[in-house]
Amino acid sequence: MTTPLIKNIIRRVVSELDRRELLDLEPGIDLLTFADTISATMQGAKAFSQFSSWLSEALIASPHVAELYASNEDILDILRDVSA
Repeated sequence: MTTPLIKNIIRRVVSELDRRELLDLEPGIDLLTFADTISATMQGAKAFSQFSSWLSEALIASPHVAELYASNEDILDILRDVSA
């Protein structure tokens, strides 16, 4: 189970990706519901230290993502910003 802290971080990162226009979801997909769906897959992540790579892979693998324009480095930068 994903902790509330991790769920909140994922929500903030996904929201920031959307705000920066680095993430396009399929039509009709709610951003926060989508973020919670991604959070639920975190159990498969190997370690929190690999969070940005895992999140990139999870976003790319999601059928709800039309396009992801962010690099792993972009996601890591956003992660640093929202975690500060």
